[in-house]
Amino acid sequence: MLRLSNGTGPHEGRVEFFYNGMWNGLCGKKTDASAGNVLCRSLGYDRAFAVLQHGGFGDDTEAFFDGISCPASQSSYQKCRLFKYRSNYCSKDFGHLSISCDIHENIDVRLTGGSGDHEGRVEVFFDQAWGKICANDLWTLDIADVVCRDKGHDRAFIIYYDDTYGQGDLISVQFDEVDCTGAETNLTSCTAYRYQKSFCEDGAFEAASVTCTSSELFITFYYSFISYDCD
Repeated sequence: MLRLSNGTGPHEGRVEFFYNGMWNGLCGKKTDASAGNVLCRSLGYDRAFAVLQHGGFGDDTEAFFDGISCPASQSSYQKCRLFKYRSNYCSKDFGHLSISCDIHENIDVRLTGGSGDHEGRVEVFFDQAWGKICANDLWTLDIADVVCRDKGHDRAFIIYYDDTYGQGDLISVQFDEVDCTGAETNLTSCTAYRYQKSFCEDGAFEAASVTCTSSELFITFYYSFISYDCD
């Protein structure tokens, strides 16, 4: 049996399986978006919106499992593989796996620190708080285009991987990764991975930022350097 506990509703919470006569959690280390989607489909939802690999809804059950692997096309967790955890405790870098299943609620997005509503640090309102998105290697033009369309603009003109528009509130990091195809009109249609720490993985200065435009031109800034492709 599968359940989500400690969430604000049946659509979210700490993932637990009933095994050996008791409810057991699992660590988030060996889990990806496919597993999150399968778990949500097992509970009657379309997909996972957020996969919280670093906890988020408490760690007050033993973590008997180290992770879960599921074929992306499965509709039930019964075809998934659970990895048994030897010590019953998650490593210091990963908490109990939690998920938030998509219930089609809009995720509010704002751009802060810029000269207008067309640019700034990307922040999202999720789980009753505003927080930034970490600008790791997965902060791409596809995701930035979705953010800009969400704010009423055509596309992204410049994306930033540094603190161009400030660091934001360091204790409010909402998403470490966001996965969009680029065709979405808002971030609600994308899948997000929440990072349960007070800073982004590679340092506190990585706040995803963007300048939106209606132009066809774009420039990508990477850690304040400009890369030219010369013949």
